[in-house]
Amino acid sequence: MESAAQYSLSLRGVPGKNSRKIREALLNPCRASFSLSTQGKETMPSNRPINIKALVLGVLTDVGGSLVIGFILGIALAIIFIVRGVQPNEIRAHLNNATFLVSSTIIGFGFTLFGGFVAGRIAKRNQILHGAIIGAIGIPLGLPFLTSLPLWCNIISVVGVIPFGILGGYIARPKQEHDEAEQGGGG
Repeated sequence: MESAAQYSLSLRGVPGKNSRKIREALLNPCRASFSLSTQGKETMPSNRPINIKALVLGVLTDVGGSLVIGFILGIALAIIFIVRGVQPNEIRAHLNNATFLVSSTIIGFGFTLFGGFVAGRIAKRNQILHGAIIGAIGIPLGLPFLTSLPLWCNIISVVGVIPFGILGGYIARPKQEHDEAEQGGGG
């Protein structure tokens, strides 16, 4: 058993002998920065529910992957259209084809799911919340691309993006949490 002398709580910027400032900081923790010191080694407890790094990497995965694949598919379709002799003014009709729109939407949802998974895995906590945030961030980022699409496609895209982000976060949870959820133990 370790003695209490091995641990100390310090407040950055607050002198150790000033009990009034320490008391104020403890009563109003939003104004103080706490750190836990263990035998001279400072460690900052990570009790924030949201990991910004995880969100940034999740959004980059979602948006970056969608843009890269969209660019590659655009080039491939352009080549196919040229080979088939499709006139430039007919290309828009081909791109508004329901099969193409559904395929594009599924690919986008796939990258949102993957972005939610990346965010949840990196965060290592609150994975479903991180996945949901990835989906929510995807809505305003995707709005510029929705302006030329049919209404039904816009509705499906906006309504479906958060659930796919949540699914990615759910998949990112540790196996133990999946087992507990399946047994009805929460998670």
